Amino acid sequence: MLTVFYVLTAACCAALSNYFMRKNLDRKGSINGFLLALYTLSLTVAVGINHQIFSIPWNPLVFTAGGFVGALNILLMLVTAMALLRGPAGLTFAFQNSGSVFPAVFLFLLFGSAYGFILNQWMIFGLIIVLVGLFWAAETTRQPAAMKRHSSWIYFALMIFAIQTVALTLMQWRCLLYVTNEPHALIPITCDVSQDGWFMPAMFSVALALQIGLLVISGEKPRWFELAFGGFAGVANAGSTFFLLLATPIATPQEKVIIFPLFAVGVILLCNLWSRVLYQEPVNWRANALCCSGIFIASINN
Repeated sequence: MLTVFYVLTAACCAALSNYFMRKNLDRKGSINGFLLALYTLSLTVAVGINHQIFSIPWNPLVFTAGGFVGALNILLMLVTAMALLRGPAGLTFAFQNSGSVFPAVFLFLLFGSAYGFILNQWMIFGLIIVLVGLFWAAETTRQPAAMKRHSSWIYFALMIFAIQTVALTLMQWRCLLYVTNEPHALIPITCDVSQDGWFMPAMFSVALALQIGLLVISGEKPRWFELAFGGFAGVANAGSTFFLLLATPIATPQEKVIIFPLFAVGVILLCNLWSRVLYQEPVNWRANALCCSGIFIASINN
């Protein structure tokens, strides 16, 4: 139950971060200024939460894994911004969230049950239902017409799906560094679990460094509201990452397979709620119910 609480709290934080991103776009704000503040505040919160890391031995593998996820995160944000300029927002975010369904499948195929990853027919069926529900929930506009106007959108959407899948798979893979199992080529070393404190600061510091580089190259000067919305989103984003990182090490084998699907459904439900209340946008509640039923089915264990 504690794992579920952490995942749902992470979903609340992510939905709040998405709201601030929407507010910045409403003001015609630049994505670069927004991301500069987002990653600055995310790094500040990450270090504040994990201030004890300075007394923990630095681990190059954990830091490298976190930094790589940070690079993927900034790439995801930039590609998402390009997709939103070319196609339907709802379906764009459906592609992003559907990427969270597959890490457990890939980790099972790579490591198997010996490393705590399980997969059965009920889980596969449930994950398929979640995926169908994610796309159905996003269908608030006439996607075929939008996709016809912007044929390049599908390429960015597929990139979003792939980047999100790889990033979340790496986040869950890092937990294997802290357990003692049979030797495996994809687990080069084992670490003390306390060294996991380096993961989140590495993730945001690399993302921030890359974003500063992009701003210098572009020559843009961030506006005050971009920094404000980005700062608020950064605090929420750091909170979301923090609670996801808390959830993955304590998850049981049954919970591991639904961590990221549950997170995705939570984000969609909450984003639909604020979009309905604040923007009067239509919401497909039946599709959201289908997502929830998929989570339930995926939790069935033979």
